[in-house]
Amino acid sequence: LSFGHKEYSGEEFSLLSKISQQGTFIIVSAGNSNQKVNQINPIYPCFYNIENLFCVGASEKKQKAFWSNYGPRVKIYTSGLFQGHNFTSFSAPRISRFFYKAQKCSLNPLEILHTKTTLINLQTQFLIDYSILDFCYIPKKHQPL
Repeated sequence: LSFGHKEYSGEEFSLLSKISQQGTFIIVSAGNSNQKVNQINPIYPCFYNIENLFCVGASEKKQKAFWSNYGPRVKIYTSGLFQGHNFTSFSAPRISRFFYKAQKCSLNPLEILHTKTTLINLQTQFLIDYSILDFCYIPKKHQPL
């Protein structure tokens, strides 16, 4: 998902919670304002405390991009570079593809994150090297558009 807003929505929270309870991973963009996402500055849906919801920030040169939002809810950072632009809106689909490929290869994406990434914050945040997305082969006809 690539949108953000400052107002809590019970309907949105309920819908995303139901999706999560079905075992679906939800990948959302952190935002591009170099702001800490927290109780003082909640940005939804990134700030929702929902299992299987992963808020993705952008990285540049193996560190957090200076403009990417950050904070304890932003769990993953990866390049958002696409056609000369770098935004979290482009980072989130890359992580979605990573989760998709892991599941298609009968692998647990969370385990892969813990073994194949460079830690930023030794407990919760990961900087993804885009090359790890090629860890298994999926024939083109089975890949999402």
